[in-house]
Amino acid sequence: MRTWIAILALALGATAAFAQPPAVAPKVAALSLIGDRLLVVGGQMQTGTRLDKNQKDLMPLATDELDTATVLAFDKQAQLLRPQLEVVLLRAKDASIHQLQADVVAGKRDAKELLMAVAPLARRAGATHLVLFTKSRGETKIRVDDGSIGTGFVDGLGFYIDRWVRNQRTTEGNLDVGILAPFAYFKAVLVDLDGLKVVAEETSHQARAIFGKNINEARDPWDYLTPAEKVAALKALSGEGVQQLAPRVLARL
Repeated sequence: MRTWIAILALALGATAAFAQPPAVAPKVAALSLIGDRLLVVGGQMQTGTRLDKNQKDLMPLATDELDTATVLAFDKQAQLLRPQLEVVLLRAKDASIHQLQADVVAGKRDAKELLMAVAPLARRAGATHLVLFTKSRGETKIRVDDGSIGTGFVDGLGFYIDRWVRNQRTTEGNLDVGILAPFAYFKAVLVDLDGLKVVAEETSHQARAIFGKNINEARDPWDYLTPAEKVAALKALSGEGVQQLAPRVLARL
């Protein structure tokens, strides 16, 4: 009798197991909010204080070219690392979403409010998860040969200008005056849309110094790059950041 009971229990258990619905394959929506404007920072000489006295100007962008480049970079990494993963690329054209993000970066609103605002876009696309690229604020650290330079704080995409720094190039015998430093400060947030749970959050702060070629050129650092070269520099930095973050984010799916 006990044997038959045991067999019946195993059979019922097996039936129940087979009755479980198959696991849903994850589908990821990728959305970038980092490229709606550029932050142009004029570095000021500061001593003995952590107060940010830099001049800051915001330059709204009329296109979503930089956001598109960011999600395309993520899609490329996903195809390399998780070729079976379905990724859908999203755009956010609602100005209120970008304003909400600005308030989050400034500490005026909670990040959960931003997730609640963009989640419907991902759900309408049939996604189970969202990878959201948002601006991240951090100390200015511009990579140079012997370490880093910079003062104050930056966020998102933009350029840091220092008109006082000097760099002696001994190999060429020229003295560089001033730098133009493109930067890309952002983070990737992986969200499970079932319950709007944050699964992972990875941050990338990229910045690189560009020096003038010769002191006799007497150019302002802002003119070290053409408009097309500025866009290319920002795409390169954001792409490097995505390449670093993507493996860690995709590993959590």
